[in-house]
Amino acid sequence: MIIVLLVLFMSMWVLTLSGGALLEFLLFVALGSGILFLCLKNTRRSAVYIYFMLMLAYGSYVFFCHYIRCVNEWEIIGSADGGGYYIPCTLELSELDSWRKIWSRVWETPRYLGGGAIFFYFVPIKYLADWLQMDLHLALQISLMPFAAMICVVEYHILLLFGIADKEATRWSIGFGLLSSLFWLSSFIVRDLPICLAYAVVAYLIFSNMARWKKLLVGAAMVVVVANIRMSSGMGLVPLALLAFFGDPKKKTIRPWQFVGCIVIMFALITIYGFVDEVEEVSQVYMEIELSDQGGKSVLSSFNILPFGVSHVVKTLYAQFHPIPAWRNMFQLSYDDRLYAHNITRFPDVWVVFFRIAALVTLFFGCSNRQIRRKVFENKLLLYSCIYMLLLLCAQASTIEERRKLALYPVLFVPLVLFWNNMDGYTRKRIMLWAASLFLMVQFAFLIKNMAVF
Repeated sequence: MIIVLLVLFMSMWVLTLSGGALLEFLLFVALGSGILFLCLKNTRRSAVYIYFMLMLAYGSYVFFCHYIRCVNEWEIIGSADGGGYYIPCTLELSELDSWRKIWSRVWETPRYLGGGAIFFYFVPIKYLADWLQMDLHLALQISLMPFAAMICVVEYHILLLFGIADKEATRWSIGFGLLSSLFWLSSFIVRDLPICLAYAVVAYLIFSNMARWKKLLVGAAMVVVVANIRMSSGMGLVPLALLAFFGDPKKKTIRPWQFVGCIVIMFALITIYGFVDEVEEVSQVYMEIELSDQGGKSVLSSFNILPFGVSHVVKTLYAQFHPIPAWRNMFQLSYDDRLYAHNITRFPDVWVVFFRIAALVTLFFGCSNRQIRRKVFENKLLLYSCIYMLLLLCAQASTIEERRKLALYPVLFVPLVLFWNNMDGYTRKRIMLWAASLFLMVQFAFLIKNMAVF
């Protein structure tokens, strides 16, 4: 498989022929592999393998996206935030002559608070891009790929904690990196990838036997970093960090009142610091984007007639089938001229949607089997973590924007793997049959609806 990915990577790089981009890519491959080699002991070989494989896959995709952007002479591709916000802000900050001025400008100017601490990572990448004489857009894309690959490395270590064999955990982790939305988001210039990595690290702390004081230090560090990148995400991470500190991995449990206390603390912080207004404002922005993507009439809004709570669950389930049809974002829409968002580079949506549907069916079959359900959720820390992730997922039901939910998936992926491993071959075939049927039914329903219009 490495040979295939190497050939694919070189083929995509030939389309760009950017020597600076190749050097930056090799730099991050070497840096990430070196960190894993030095920090890990028994698992370093598999971890480096996962990191290298995914960097090749993500690099191939990013170079392809860059080629499409250059051929069409677009300034941006993928997310509007990249070219419309992060790149201009990074250029402005890089013109300042000292880090003290950059620090002051970021925290004292409202314009830069939207990115926060992420600019302290983007500005050095701008300097590196200048030194390598390469395009800043591509440089930032490459600089974010290591975060996506590292998320899967952490996921691998989480699976090991649940008794998954090394080779199997390696395959599952690579599969998570290639089949989930993490694949196409690896090309986006957004702050969600570092945030997702921090969430994955804290999730690892919950299930590991690490000393409490170490968990406290690492968890607190992750919360501080994430809060300085996006405050609402930092507050959402607090209950997970507390769960990691109070939880007992050996007994696989935590006292219920402590778990409830974690959630109460989060909502108290949100209220005290006034993040409710911020969340509502962001939700409104993404709702407007969703209205555009749906052709002016949002399907999500039709679910608002349902009772509170029920509508959130239905919206969350609907989002897992989006986009409808799965190839929707690959083509320019008649009512939307955002070519950077709707083009051939969104081909991963097809398998990502199928993966989500298969995951939903697997979770349904697993939760429906009492014996398997009790075995998987014997670990109460996993149960409470999943409940909290589902609450956060439903809390963001008003937006289909996948990247804002990315940080929740590393935890929810764990019961998926455990359910699958505890099922027999016949049940697995049924799951794939149901997933394929649901996927095709949704696509055909869209086609029939559009044929009826004409």
